Amino acid sequence: MNVDRSLLLFLFFPPLFLAVWFLSLHFIAAVGGWRELARVYRADTPITVAAEWRNRYGRMRYGTGYNGCLNIAANAMGMQLTLWRIFRPGHPPLFIPWSDIATEPVRSVFFESTRFSFRRASATLLLKRSLAEEILRVGPHRSAGDSRL
Repeated sequence: MNVDRSLLLFLFFPPLFLAVWFLSLHFIAAVGGWRELARVYRADTPITVAAEWRNRYGRMRYGTGYNGCLNIAANAMGMQLTLWRIFRPGHPPLFIPWSDIATEPVRSVFFESTRFSFRRASATLLLKRSLAEEILRVGPHRSAGDSRL
């Protein structure tokens, strides 16, 4: 029986693509630190949002970037991080209480950023300073550069 190669490609490409996509996202979550944060700060229910920033840019360990697919919400209790649904495998929603967050300014040649570090995980999140300041205004009397943990 002679099977057309284009038919085989049509049949096997979609599942192969989905498997590679799924595994790649899990790998990125592990390398960048999202998986580590999820072990401690996984959010099973949505929060009551006081402020929200959608489609933002953030960077985690080893240059792992969430470029334009990072959604951040905050209220008086803490900060929630989510990704677009298409990038969600391996990246469950997170909710981090303000009491577990410390920040420090980071200066590079081109940008001023703020590094968020977390009390119960070694992963960090780097955001543009202006965005970090907006987010921190929602928290209980915090500002960028406030390194309390």
